[in-house]
Amino acid sequence: MENNAVPILGYRIYRRLKTNPDGWTKVGKVSADELEFRITDLTPNMRYIFGVSSKGKNGKSTIVETQSTTLKKQPVRPGAPTELDVAKRTSSSITLSWKPPRKSGYSRIHTYYLMMKDCEGNSAWTYLTTLQAFDRFMDYKVTGLKPNHQYRFRVNAENSAGLGPHAETITLETTDVEAGNPFNTNEFH
Repeated sequence: MENNAVPILGYRIYRRLKTNPDGWTKVGKVSADELEFRITDLTPNMRYIFGVSSKGKNGKSTIVETQSTTLKKQPVRPGAPTELDVAKRTSSSITLSWKPPRKSGYSRIHTYYLMMKDCEGNSAWTYLTTLQAFDRFMDYKVTGLKPNHQYRFRVNAENSAGLGPHAETITLETTDVEAGNPFNTNEFH
């Protein structure tokens, strides 16, 4: 049996708007062993169709095209988380809760950063933790706090474009030492 296949020398990549069937624009070419190509300078919210043709000794093939695709808006930094509040407080801990930003920046929120500041003296903001964003409602228990003491808290959200502004800072106070248990050993982890 004879093989009449012509070796592929490379590929040409094209794009067009869905509304213009004859408007193919060549956007690049790659060698036969490259199977990826990044197309840039696309306009958000436009419907595109992409195509590829192979090139061999006998010329090029017809263009094989994709389904139409709409480019999403370019991600921007998210807004501030909302409804930062206290869910529970004891003499040595405060559990904070918050909701995601109203504006995610056209990208999924993936991380929250929580910071704390002791209201006594001129203390600086202290990084507490990084939390992965899995839900529409977040909370975190801050432990090891002093009884009857004020602290300030803030939280930022991050998406693929970067870190957004912090939520409105709240000032909270731990409770007095619980009666009958001055050390409250159940609270230490």
